[in-house]
Amino acid sequence: MLDIRTIRRAAGGPLGPRRTRYARSGTLRIAYELQGTMHRRRPWLVLIQGMGFDRSGWDPVLRMLRRRFRLVLVDNRGTGRSDRPDGSFTVADMARDVAAVLDAARIGRAHVMGASLGGLVAQELAISRPERVDGLVLACAATSKMPCQRRPCRTIRPWSSA
Repeated sequence: MLDIRTIRRAAGGPLGPRRTRYARSGTLRIAYELQGTMHRRRPWLVLIQGMGFDRSGWDPVLRMLRRRFRLVLVDNRGTGRSDRPDGSFTVADMARDVAAVLDAARIGRAHVMGASLGGLVAQELAISRPERVDGLVLACAATSKMPCQRRPCRTIRPWSSA
C-alpha cells in the first residue's frame, strides 16, 4: 500500500525533483541535498533531523524556510541514502559528517537547525567548528547539562543492534 511519503518521493517531493549529492566523511558517503541555490543573497541553513529520520522529515516546513534561506538537507549516517557505519558512533562523528557536507558543497558558514538528536549534532558542530556556524536553532534538543547526557554510554548504536 502506498502512503503519502512514498507518493511525494516518486513525484520528487513537495518542491519538485530532488538531487541527492554525496560528501565523504571518513569511509562513509553522507547524502545531502541543496535547495534554493539560485538565491545567492539568502543565507544558508543546514537542517539536521533526529534519530532514525532522513531529510524528508523536513518536507512540511521546506516551502516556508525557502522563502528566506538556501537549504542544506542532510541524511545522518545510517539514515536515508547515507551509508550505514559498521559499529557505533558518537555525536561528534555526526558533527564531522555535517562539516564534510559543508566542505563538499563549498559552504563556508551557515545557520544550523537541529531537531532532537539533530540538535545535539548542531550543538557539537557549533562547539567544535564555531567558524562554520552563523546561528543555531535547536528544536526538542537537550544540552550536556540535562540528565539524558549523564549516561555512561556516549555512543549511538545502529538500529539493527538495538
